[in-house]
Amino acid sequence: MREYRTYEQIAADFGIHESNFIRRSQWVEVTLVQSGVTVSRTPLSSEDTVMIDATEVKINRPKKRISELFW
Repeated sequence: MREYRTYEQIAADFGIHESNFIRRSQWVEVTLVQSGVTVSRTPLSSEDTVMIDATEVKINRPKKRISELFW
């Protein structure tokens, strides 16, 4: 089962500010790329390109009008 939590939710679980969590996660990403760590079984070569999807998009649901709630 996958869980797609926002930086805000994860930071709250650890009791730190969201901006601090973002800085730390970016540091981890850069460090992993520089060290050549990969999840595949083949090692990275200097010609390989590594892409990390670290985007986050908040989804705001439209607010229901009060009249729609009671009718």
